[in-house]
Amino acid sequence: MNRYFFFFHKLAIFALNYHAKEPDFEKREICCKIGDDMNILFLLLPKNQVDYLFADFTVRQALEKLEAHRYSMIPIIDRKSGKYERSLMEGDFLYYLTQHQLSFSELEKLPLVEVPASRTIKAVGVNCQIQELYDKIVDQNFVPVIDDKGVFIGIVTRKAVMRTLLGDQIHQ
Repeated sequence: MNRYFFFFHKLAIFALNYHAKEPDFEKREICCKIGDDMNILFLLLPKNQVDYLFADFTVRQALEKLEAHRYSMIPIIDRKSGKYERSLMEGDFLYYLTQHQLSFSELEKLPLVEVPASRTIKAVGVNCQIQELYDKIVDQNFVPVIDDKGVFIGIVTRKAVMRTLLGDQIHQ
């Protein structure tokens, strides 16, 4: 077991004890639901509910989507194969734009592939262990999920993990 599992487990127990003097059976089950055998698909936000960028977008298209939805990080997938390529953060765009001092018209022609990612956000497979997911979700807002062929099928958000751990203790 790794340290993140223990952290999340202790967090769940703390929340249960803090919010209820005598947690009922249903609330005690939260700790059991996050065991090693939990399937991450229960936490998945499917691709049809996720905003993403295609790898052939221009930087301008990417920036418009980020701005419109107020995202700090967004996955990039290949348009033809549907495979996950990488994720870019708003800081990646900012750094690139300040280094190259491009005009708005130049952004319309600049392919997204030109913007390097400052961090490698690796996807997890549908069969990954929950502990592997914990290792990644601690350091980023979401974890991309791919099928056995590398095709992007959705994301698991930090919020989904926390809601599973804390159950109805978190207010929407």
